[in-house]
Amino acid sequence: MKNLQFTISSTTPAYELFGHMRRREKNPDTAKQAFGEAYRRYEKLLWYQCRKNCRYCNLQDVNAPEIVFERTISIMYNKAKPFKTEHAKLTIKAQDRIALAYLGAVALNESKMILRGMHNFGDFTYIDQLNFEPIYSDHDPPDTIDDSRRALLEEALETLKPMEQDILITYRQHADNVTGKIPEIYRQSLMHDYNLTDVALRKTHERAFKKIKSYIESKNQSTHYEQKRTKRKRKPVNIRT
Repeated sequence: MKNLQFTISSTTPAYELFGHMRRREKNPDTAKQAFGEAYRRYEKLLWYQCRKNCRYCNLQDVNAPEIVFERTISIMYNKAKPFKTEHAKLTIKAQDRIALAYLGAVALNESKMILRGMHNFGDFTYIDQLNFEPIYSDHDPPDTIDDSRRALLEEALETLKPMEQDILITYRQHADNVTGKIPEIYRQSLMHDYNLTDVALRKTHERAFKKIKSYIESKNQSTHYEQKRTKRKRKPVNIRT
């Protein structure tokens, strides 16, 4: 039976790229094309993350970042598995951020394993200890927001520019509860996607948040006023004839 041919391009979602790599034995040509596109798409940010992880783990060998990078890229191809079925519904940029979060976690794991002596440099026998499940999902966790409040929030989001929406939602879903900071891999991804400096990214997030807050407060005040006005209306008097 002939293998199906797929067209891989810069607009192919990460969900599909990783799916093709996972099915590499059935269709190796498409898997290699998918790997090439994923490598092109994530190379720069992943290299930055590998260098950062090696500094964090205090790996002194100057070759450590390159080794971690090569291991991570190899795992991306040979053990591709960051996505769940529901992730296929997300935007391309949202899927890319899930992929980067996955690769960042793999790179950190590889750095720690080298630090602990579980890997010899140049030894590409992988120990799969991650059992990685993406913790940076672009789906909101179940909550108690009622339909009217959710509709108001969605209405408020529509007032933002696409860039502001993406940045605000990324912060909303991934920011640390204490520091308010998002993971470095997301910060770099947003800066890269929208050609922003670190300061410009923070200001864009703050501006988007203020717009949303102002819009919701304005709508709530208007609703409250209408409710009070309705209550003050006198009931019609029935005139006896």
